[in-house]
Amino acid sequence: MWGVWRGSVAEAARPGGVMRVGLQTWGSAGDIRPFVALAKALKRAGHEVALAATAVDGRDWSGLCQSLGVPFEPVQEPGVVDLRRFTRRAGGGAAFPRAVNVFIEEMLLGHVDAMTSAARRLCETCDVVVGHFAVFALKAQALRLGRAHASVTFWPGMILTDQCPPHGFPNWGPLWNRMAWKVMRALVDRLALSHAQKVWRGAGLRPFRFIAPEVWFSDRLNLVAASPALWPAPGGWDGRHRLCGWLGLEESRPWAPSGALERFFEAGEAPVFMTLGSAAQVAAGRAEALLMEAARRSGARAIVQSLEPGVEGEVAPGVFRLGPAP
Repeated sequence: MWGVWRGSVAEAARPGGVMRVGLQTWGSAGDIRPFVALAKALKRAGHEVALAATAVDGRDWSGLCQSLGVPFEPVQEPGVVDLRRFTRRAGGGAAFPRAVNVFIEEMLLGHVDAMTSAARRLCETCDVVVGHFAVFALKAQALRLGRAHASVTFWPGMILTDQCPPHGFPNWGPLWNRMAWKVMRALVDRLALSHAQKVWRGAGLRPFRFIAPEVWFSDRLNLVAASPALWPAPGGWDGRHRLCGWLGLEESRPWAPSGALERFFEAGEAPVFMTLGSAAQVAAGRAEALLMEAARRSGARAIVQSLEPGVEGEVAPGVFRLGPAP
């Protein structure tokens, strides 16, 4: 990853190769922990770092960042983060289109003003800024001030290429794939284009045509933080998109499996660990039921992680219910 980084933003370095790097992210643990890991790695490499994050579940990351020596700024509009209200408005996650609309409205757009202010501060004080693909305010401010900007994406399937269609579409060849991406791009633009254009105008920038790729991605470097063992990079990517591997962060707190979990491990072949991570907060009961059914259908021994309160233990033959765990 560091070779890719140096080749793309090296001109922003100060004498001695040191850079002041501003990081900005948004989302839940799966969106924020990788940025904490990136901040830690940049600091270890000798760079100065600052991290701003909008936690949609209201989680406080300041303690972890302080333990790593990473300056941290929480970026939230007061009163916006309310997962219970969101779950009610979204129908408990049962109606997917409605849930997506409510999620974007409350969890993303509700924080745009605060994220824009944080992005402006980072771009004014840093040589390079790196942002979550959804933090379009950071790219806008970077363009306004002429700062080097890179983005981070966690799913290779977001990158437009005629070699691979959007998720859920059949792969019928390059011509069809291009048409499928036009459909997907239109759906994305319908949800958030007007709001992103407002941020662009506020930064004094010319309007763009599409959110993907003009807003989501950097013009010079997009780190795709996914494991190539799980998803090798498809053909058709241009040089800006680089599969860098997962940005992992070692656990800061000791953890050991319970006696019941140890006995489950010892009772048979290695189980599959099934989780939807912090995203399950939106509809924890539905998430657990989905994973339980998947475990039943697979026939494999499985550990199903749940965010609902309840008994930890073997709830069905070969299926172990586990609470929050690293």
